[in-house]
Amino acid sequence: MVAKRIEYPTLRINKAIELIEKFEKELKGYSANRDAFAKLLGYSSSNNGAFINTVSDLRKYGLLDKRGDIRITELGRKIVYAKAERREEYILEAITNVSLFRTLSENIGNDIEGINFEAQLINAGFSQVEALKKERKIKNIYKTLTPYITIIKTNKNIKENDDFESKGDNLSEVSQFEQGEEVTNFNENEVYRANLLSDGISLTVPKNKAKIAKLKFLIKCLEEEMEEEESKKTAEN
Repeated sequence: MVAKRIEYPTLRINKAIELIEKFEKELKGYSANRDAFAKLLGYSSSNNGAFINTVSDLRKYGLLDKRGDIRITELGRKIVYAKAERREEYILEAITNVSLFRTLSENIGNDIEGINFEAQLINAGFSQVEALKKERKIKNIYKTLTPYITIIKTNKNIKENDDFESKGDNLSEVSQFEQGEEVTNFNENEVYRANLLSDGISLTVPKNKAKIAKLKFLIKCLEEEMEEEESKKTAEN
């Protein structure tokens, strides 16, 4: 039995977004002239092999129309113009437009340390030979997606724990604020609003254990990332 061909973009998602933003800014997201689009992206012509691969990858992410003239999609335009709080959601949508990335994200999330990545690729549909051959390349691409994959894994975890009872929840176990900060309880809408006066931060959290779990998880990820950056700086010094 021949393993099915699995297509995936090799273009990093951040680079893809950079190109789409440039396309929207310079050409208003549309070009009937492929050579003009190629030159905008820094290629000599539309016959350039690297340019053809780039267009293909942008289409795999769902950022360009799949056929016809070069045109930015609605999703691409949302990413360009979205406010920060929505932008990551749209980038996440672009990532999950790629079947392989969606499968990997649902199975392993953003923590790939200690994961048998070759086995994950086989589980996703690669033959053993192809999995072994492409493991390092795909793993390196996937690592660049992990800041957004956090959202996928968190949402999955929360969905699996939707049986949490929301009534009577509170923020006492995650609201140990420093001196000079205060917590105000608004029971009318069943939310708790934390005003972190010392830093000018306002945080509103629904009285729901699943959502608190999500908040805890995201804070934990941020702390781990900061610790990793500090370790790298210490090692460099």
